[in-house]
Amino acid sequence: MRLVWQRHGYHRSKWIVHSSRAKNRILFSLCGLIPIIFLVFIILAACGGSSSSTSGPTVSAIDNAFSPKEFHIKAGETVTWVNNGQTSHSVTADDNSYDSGLFGPGAQYSHKFIEPGRYSYYCTLHGGPGGSAMAGVIIVDPSSSSVVPADNIMQLSTPPHAILRVPEQYSTIQAAVNAAVPGDLVSIGPSNNPDGTYHESVRVKTSGITIRGRDRNTVILDGQYKLDDGFEVLADNVVIENMTARHFEGNGFYWTGITGYRGSYLTAYNNGDYGIYSYSATEGQFDHSLAAGHPDSGFYIGACHPCNALITNVISEDNALGFSGTNAGGNLVISNSIWRNNISGIDPNTLDSEPDPPQDGDTIINNLVENNNNFDAPAKVLEYPAIGNGIVLGGGNNDIVEGNRISGHKYYGILVWQILRLRPSQQETTASQVIKSHVRYHLSCRSLMLVAQFLQGQVQVIIVP
Repeated sequence: MRLVWQRHGYHRSKWIVHSSRAKNRILFSLCGLIPIIFLVFIILAACGGSSSSTSGPTVSAIDNAFSPKEFHIKAGETVTWVNNGQTSHSVTADDNSYDSGLFGPGAQYSHKFIEPGRYSYYCTLHGGPGGSAMAGVIIVDPSSSSVVPADNIMQLSTPPHAILRVPEQYSTIQAAVNAAVPGDLVSIGPSNNPDGTYHESVRVKTSGITIRGRDRNTVILDGQYKLDDGFEVLADNVVIENMTARHFEGNGFYWTGITGYRGSYLTAYNNGDYGIYSYSATEGQFDHSLAAGHPDSGFYIGACHPCNALITNVISEDNALGFSGTNAGGNLVISNSIWRNNISGIDPNTLDSEPDPPQDGDTIINNLVENNNNFDAPAKVLEYPAIGNGIVLGGGNNDIVEGNRISGHKYYGILVWQILRLRPSQQETTASQVIKSHVRYHLSCRSLMLVAQFLQGQVQVIIVP
């Protein structure tokens, strides 16, 4: 089945208010993408022009896999990796003896292998050492007799062991997920319920399965404002694709405490907490997805370092925060996406009230960030102080912000400020806590009132111009 990325509609709740300028905002958003698209074509032309003439042993870096995964060569040969995917990748040796760094679509990297042996490598964004996820191995043979035949080269996708169909074979998604074993595909069609939606909260405990809707707009999980999460994933290497989750008290799609995950072609809207969410999870990706109408953030990746995660080609709108990621970083890339009409756009942050602060090492690159001034979006109290800003780096270290188009914000396009300290440190002897802003950031009266209310008057607010 070929999944096609296209704009998907969603029913907005009473929380989300349209103005008569909605159509103009969409038009301006599309117009704003023209320079980015133009630059992308220039970069691809510059980087990818020589890839077609590559000779000698070649490995293709496609999205989330190297092909072939295992490749035999002769001593003294040079291997060239060509990025034929849609996102950046790296070729990094398990023993750090060579490292390409990140190279984009159409670009390539070469390395010469002199001595016979086994040379393992991985992509720092999508894999890990020891053969984890997007990884491969070059085997340098002592003679020319061992060459892998073409029919052993890994294909772009591996056929599932079995296809479990809902509702044809299983009446509920949970029943099919419970019956699946690693390598299986759970294929979901529209529900037989009178309203055409599934009223269930699905918990996934089996690793290595793919759960795929057949139609993103008609395969819908509806929590009816009663159920906790649309999906809660507690197993490694689980992929969820091509469906919608709405009206849950908690989150639309949620991975936690695992290694390896992907959420693609998903829609999450009007849920009670986050839209598409990973916590204490590593080696993952969210792509070609839409999140709207959440009182926390549309997309969240938090409590991981290194995260080895990617968010790309998504739209986040009408949320409190477009993206939030507390105490996270390390190969966490947010790229080529649209963040608009939220209270605030992209907000990686540090909180000492959560494990392992501070936030460290995000890359925010080639995004469209616009008009994040939406007081009418649903929100929790702590989100309001960020109103009217495009990218807010709150208490983090070693973050890279590059090549983004940022416009239409009431306050600042990019705001960098100190940590919000929500609990006293061991060195403090009084109950008073201090919030400091060492950048030119002017809190509105409404924001200031909400901060003070949240901390119940036990805070001294100092604004340093």
